[in-house]
Amino acid sequence: MKPLLGIIGAGSVSRFHIEAAKEAGFEVNSISASKNSISAKKLSKEYLIKNYFEETKVLLSSKSFDCLTVLTPPNVTINLLPELQQLQLPILVEKPVSLDSNSLSNFIDSRHIFVNFNRRYYETVSRFNALCQISNGIYSFSVIESIPNRTNLIDEIGFSILNNSIHMLDLLYFLCGDINLESTQYSEINQILNFKIFRKLKYIGTFTISFNALRNTAIEFEREQLNVKLSPLELLTKRNKMTVKPPDQEYAYNRYEFSYEETSESSSFKESGKLKPGFLGIYNDFLNFYKTRSISEKLPTLYDAQRSLYLAENIVEKYRSYLKKISIEL
Repeated sequence: MKPLLGIIGAGSVSRFHIEAAKEAGFEVNSISASKNSISAKKLSKEYLIKNYFEETKVLLSSKSFDCLTVLTPPNVTINLLPELQQLQLPILVEKPVSLDSNSLSNFIDSRHIFVNFNRRYYETVSRFNALCQISNGIYSFSVIESIPNRTNLIDEIGFSILNNSIHMLDLLYFLCGDINLESTQYSEINQILNFKIFRKLKYIGTFTISFNALRNTAIEFEREQLNVKLSPLELLTKRNKMTVKPPDQEYAYNRYEFSYEETSESSSFKESGKLKPGFLGIYNDFLNFYKTRSISEKLPTLYDAQRSLYLAENIVEKYRSYLKKISIEL
């Protein structure tokens, strides 16, 4: 028998969750959102969800589900956490869960609540990670965020990092392990903040976050005779060979061609399938937890969420100190 999954929240991301959950093997049988939510009622009809609840508190007390997915904004989710913790059922919540790392302190030991950091489950990220684990090398994280309105730059940067960049900060921990960001440098061009990444006092790369730049977020790893790059994150490219083409009558300079010389693999790999990348993977692990109570290494916990939030808050504080300094100087 399929486990029964309840859904709280009916925003745009809900469809991705419902479709991935059904594909993984759940029966989505209950849904609610804000009081008398029209979108929740619409989803219940579209996906033939048996139980539609006009209020979340009614769903939570209904005992109509074996597992729960919570897709509410962070200010709502954090207020639901005490009740979710008491349920002692498998629960998956959307990131960032909260906008305050301290608010999660009483919940990080929960062994049944997980966070939808779905990029951990990208096929491209998995392949990238496998290549990086072979030997030591240098990472380069370049995170680009957009700020459409600059009326209050400090607030907008803070909101963007805590809500959006949090995904990349989780990947930073996931790929690099227990790290520290040090040696901060700031540039007013695209509001760039640059850090050096250290792991156990050893320099392992750079982390840069900037706003409104005309380039894509990228993660790169380099060691002797290998360069691996994710940009965008749905596309992995590899190279381990460089051919030099000397000057000729048409080109009066050396040219360089990069390729990946490996008979069993190509130089690039893309995400595929109809589902949102990573969602099926996380629901497969979520289902396995329901069956076995075994937590996979990939499945993100509230501790992971708090750790990433704490790092995000430190980055926001760095931005604020630099922006206030510039404002005073002006």
